[in-house]
Amino acid sequence: MRLRCLGILLFIAGCATPMPPSGGPPDQTPPFVVSAEPADGSVNVSGDAVTLRFSEWVNQQSFEQALSVNPEPEQRLNFRWRRRTVEITFPEDFRANTTYVLTIDTDFRDHGGVRLRSPITLAFSTGPTINRGRIEGRVVDARLGRPMAGIDMYAYRATSPDAGPPAVLPDQPDYRTQSDADGAFHFQYLSEDPFYVVAIRDANRNRRVDPGEVWAAPPEAWIVADSASSVVARPWVVSAVDQTPPALTRVRGISDRRIELRFDEPVVIDDLQPENWSVADSASGAERLLRHIYRYGSIPNAIYVEAEERLPNTAHLVTTGAVADTAGNQVAGLTGVFVPSTSTDTLGLRLETFVPDTSYAVDGVVDLLPWQRPGFSLSRPATEAELRSLVSAADTTGTRRIDGFPTTDGTTYGIETDPPFSPGETLTIRIDAGGQTRELDYRGLDLRDLGEISGRVNVDEAPELVVIEVYEGGDGDPLRTVSANPDGTFLIDMVPEGTFRLRAFHDLDADGRWSPGALAPYEPAEPVMWLDDEVAVRPRWETALPTPITFTNDAPPALQTPDADSP
Repeated sequence: MRLRCLGILLFIAGCATPMPPSGGPPDQTPPFVVSAEPADGSVNVSGDAVTLRFSEWVNQQSFEQALSVNPEPEQRLNFRWRRRTVEITFPEDFRANTTYVLTIDTDFRDHGGVRLRSPITLAFSTGPTINRGRIEGRVVDARLGRPMAGIDMYAYRATSPDAGPPAVLPDQPDYRTQSDADGAFHFQYLSEDPFYVVAIRDANRNRRVDPGEVWAAPPEAWIVADSASSVVARPWVVSAVDQTPPALTRVRGISDRRIELRFDEPVVIDDLQPENWSVADSASGAERLLRHIYRYGSIPNAIYVEAEERLPNTAHLVTTGAVADTAGNQVAGLTGVFVPSTSTDTLGLRLETFVPDTSYAVDGVVDLLPWQRPGFSLSRPATEAELRSLVSAADTTGTRRIDGFPTTDGTTYGIETDPPFSPGETLTIRIDAGGQTRELDYRGLDLRDLGEISGRVNVDEAPELVVIEVYEGGDGDPLRTVSANPDGTFLIDMVPEGTFRLRAFHDLDADGRWSPGALAPYEPAEPVMWLDDEVAVRPRWETALPTPITFTNDAPPALQTPDADSP
């Protein structure tokens, strides 16, 4: 009886779903292919199936999603799993005299969730020879030139020997792979033809660039897959820069005088003049006078419109002035319909925060660089008379006259004084708003507290179009930006003490911004390079770069760590 029960238990165990054994230290090794049938590189293959055996139990769904096959079958593949082995059956027999390439991307993971660090590529041929073309390159981010992992690389074969780059990307690429942890990618087993190769972080695998997805145009239009030499020296420079202007997604009345406009991305107001915006009754066309157009700092994708008088509770049409996204894509004349709220407008005037960022205050004093000015942000726009009654400025000699309150968003104001705020001075700003009184000291950094970075650019033509940027950390806008002189020299002055990273680009369209180019129709990105080492800046010192910043057809060389010259 015991033997019979034992046999039943063994039978049940044998029928259970295979699972990896438990216990032991955590597994950090990604899965790999132990064997393949047909074997990698095989020729004269026939049939309709491929069998792969892995080094460990794997997440089967992740494999099926990570696998791509070229040429792509017209119908779905069939997967049959048995423990660590999968049989992949094609919907038809393999085509004659064809090289098949199977790519398993880095989304593939084992049962414990450990992903591939780089894609796996296997290939076989149904003819006597197999394609040996290769294309290798690397993918970096636009800001600091750092490697980008997990970027989908799509290769499109030229349709004819004299074909130009595609005006529209084809529906399906001829080959696909991904960049690894070092930003490198490797196409293997390609036909020895010219290919148009693009980079996309294609989250939904639709082979298109969707809003929010980063991408890179190739450094050259056509790259020939070569069995001997296939490395592309210049990188694919991935950027989140989009070329689509913001869209208006919602308009609503939030009081009987204020309107909220929501956009599909963060926006800036390029036109604060109320007369260039309009709010009108949708039936009669009667225009309403407007008082303010503004943004509220904590809501980056909203713009607010304030009317001079109470708006009737009937349908109205709002038309925008000029609005842009953070990439500079501008649009005007967007329209939306709304019904004003019946709630009485009671928004009070209060101080939100001082600017620049007061988290950098030392002993209650915020240091300002020479081009910065003290300022503050309010809960709503204020008139000139209100601002002058709320804000006062004083230096060591007493009250200082305020000359103006410049603003770029309608609620964040700078403070201009007469005489102007100068390096080495300390200015106390006092604001009485919303029943509270707050004050903050600002100190202008003395020029003796600042340093300089100097160097030279080496470019074939128009060195004055080379832009050099100084970054503090990896995020945010550049701290300083200068253009090279016609002789190729440059000097970046007024840099605070610290360590910084440099980026340089050849601004060929002279718009002051690096251009990522375009995928289709093709436009190459503007040449860009990065200083690999951080640059140390000390007060009253000029830090000279020992190696010129060089733009060539080859990969830019890594520059040496700069040394500081004598004061």
